[in-house]
Amino acid sequence: MNRFEIASLEDIRRFEREPYERFMAHATVLTALEAVAALHAERTALTAIDVPALDAPVRRWTYAQLDDASDNLAL
Repeated sequence: MNRFEIASLEDIRRFEREPYERFMAHATVLTALEAVAALHAERTALTAIDVPALDAPVRRWTYAQLDDASDNLAL
């Protein structure tokens, strides 16, 4: 089993006993996004539709696009 795999209630309890930093390398979502973007810039990070319809156009963003967009967020 992967050290971070969650397959049972006991796995959740095991995680809860550990310090957050032990299994989460990044302190914020932004730093995690930056790290993934550096490794997998052109992979799809997010897929969405604007309306709940089967024929709605699909929008996709790569990790690089999300990382670039995050630079414009007010923190």
